[in-house]
Amino acid sequence: MNLKYIYSAVLMFLVSWSYGQTDLDALRYSRLQVVGSGRTMAVGGAFGAIGGDFTSLSTNPAGIATYRHSEVSLTPSFSLNTTASDYEGTTTRLSEPYMSVSNIGLILSDATTNPDKKWKTTNFALGTNRLANFHQRFSFEGTTPGSITARYVENANGKKEDELSDFEEGLAYDAYLIDLKSGSEDQYYADADSNDLVYKQQDFSSDGSLNEFVISLGGNYMHRLYLGATIGLPFVRYSEQRTYREEDQNESIPNFNSMSYTERFSTTGLGLNLKIGAILRVNQMFRVGLAVHTPTAMTLKDNYSTGITSSVDLIDPDDNEIKTYEYGEDSEQALFEYSLRTPWRAIGSAGLIIKKNGFISAEVEYVDYGKSRFDFNAFDEGDAQYLQELNNTITNKYGQSLNLRLGGEITFDKLRLRAGYAIYSSPFDDGIAVENAIITNFSLGGGYHSKGFFLDIAYVDSRKTEEYVPYTLSEGTQFPVIANNTNFAQIVATIGFKFY
Repeated sequence: MNLKYIYSAVLMFLVSWSYGQTDLDALRYSRLQVVGSGRTMAVGGAFGAIGGDFTSLSTNPAGIATYRHSEVSLTPSFSLNTTASDYEGTTTRLSEPYMSVSNIGLILSDATTNPDKKWKTTNFALGTNRLANFHQRFSFEGTTPGSITARYVENANGKKEDELSDFEEGLAYDAYLIDLKSGSEDQYYADADSNDLVYKQQDFSSDGSLNEFVISLGGNYMHRLYLGATIGLPFVRYSEQRTYREEDQNESIPNFNSMSYTERFSTTGLGLNLKIGAILRVNQMFRVGLAVHTPTAMTLKDNYSTGITSSVDLIDPDDNEIKTYEYGEDSEQALFEYSLRTPWRAIGSAGLIIKKNGFISAEVEYVDYGKSRFDFNAFDEGDAQYLQELNNTITNKYGQSLNLRLGGEITFDKLRLRAGYAIYSSPFDDGIAVENAIITNFSLGGGYHSKGFFLDIAYVDSRKTEEYVPYTLSEGTQFPVIANNTNFAQIVATIGFKFY
């Protein structure tokens, strides 16, 4: 397995935290799964050629043009994110339940009954759709050779005391986890080496979401061509905390007893994009759709801080005896402001309308994750070099991806039964070894639709496997790799009212 570009939920510090961004930030805000209404969720999100549902305004905005009535809708949801973390044969399972609002929408339709008018409807809409959920909680533990202190030594070597990072190796130095070699000003050592058995444990938790406020306009031309456009205003809130611990349970390492390292990280931001779409009604049964999304220009702000605690045995200078000391050091809060441009997206879709008995639909989405780009003020040569290396990493690590969504609905008068499936392929480029970086969704649902009221309910089961790395070392050096198997179960219910 090529660990050079190993995928992780959060990859700890590819570079010094004098900079705030990693390529995983770009992936987090680019790999989207629209979480909207109960109807769309139940059919796997495959609504691009069907229209008539508010969620489609964030995928194919031409869906707004199919409305012949006004409506208002609200979609609360309940989610349970369960992650089973396997580390060297030891599995730890944790769950994170939470409530949220996936969708709020208002459609205003101006439909004409005049047969001489070619534009049959002119519709306007505004509201919000959820594009991504970031809630997760997991933990791993196990006893294996090696220690994170080796990383602190790697980062510290070549630096004098006053040049050490205030977020990582500098804290480790102050907590007596690493120290200068005798007679050296810039070479360091740690008590634990790569052969020492060390108990390792980490707790990880994250929350937040990426939502999009949409303003849409669309029209129906001769009941044949439906056109629409959406101005998207995404807003992001993300936070995480992870605490990594080590302990010499066998008391085999001189001087070292235990340590913990806590990282606190949060991001907020706003963005802007444009989506345009069309649906062609080929005949009474068959429709095809096409939508193009411009890159989202996002302005983001990160807040980051760390802390270290340690328990070590040191010689007391007063009585020359070995005693146990405990140290605690916290970094200051660091703020980073930067911009991110996400990739273009293109979505093709097709739908088969089976008279008044239901429909079958499919859509395929193309996105090149390697096209994301960061930008920030480069105040010196180091900043400029890091920015270039970061964007080069995105280009080399991520690649083109096709996402497929399928679904169908059966109609029984006012009742509806639905099912769907979606597969989101790996965002990584060819040759980047990533185990099962695919997301699969299975969905079921039903609904009740009358002239003035509708209720849609869906259950979605989403699964993925990812590799998590709590810290990295130079190539060829052993460090922990954890396999996370995640099951994301969600129940959404949309209630809406129609106005004619």
